[in-house]
Amino acid sequence: MTEAARPLVIGIGNVLRGDDGAGYRVAEALSNGINHCLEVITVHQLTPELVLYISSASHVLFVDASVEQMWVVLKPIAAQNATTSSAAVGVGHTITPNVLMAVAQVLYHHCPPAWELLIPAQHWGHGAQLSGLTAEACGQALLMAKAWGHDHA
Repeated sequence: MTEAARPLVIGIGNVLRGDDGAGYRVAEALSNGINHCLEVITVHQLTPELVLYISSASHVLFVDASVEQMWVVLKPIAAQNATTSSAAVGVGHTITPNVLMAVAQVLYHHCPPAWELLIPAQHWGHGAQLSGLTAEACGQALLMAKAWGHDHA
């Protein structure tokens, strides 16, 4: 980790697949707020290339839609066992934040504290429209992401 390490926000999702785009949209709105203390990245899915960004961050926040949540949840995450994670890298949608954190530790010897900000989602079909539940939850998630950034900047 360098002296200039900043908190990193990774917004995940496809804005053309309904509620799946929630994490992407929240991160995009956060970056439009011009908070120079945060580095914000938006991606359609997690890929091994993100490990480089993670390894140079002071803290990491993954923002994503979740079918398992009924409300917005902010929870800490931990790196998986390095052997388990190495096997999963490069397998598309199966890469999780935990795996990326473990790979950062193995490759760069730095695994910053990390959290997931999960947004409730219902509709995953084609189209850019968010469901009512998810649109409302995105507003709350943006406030929580801003507070997280303020706490870790």
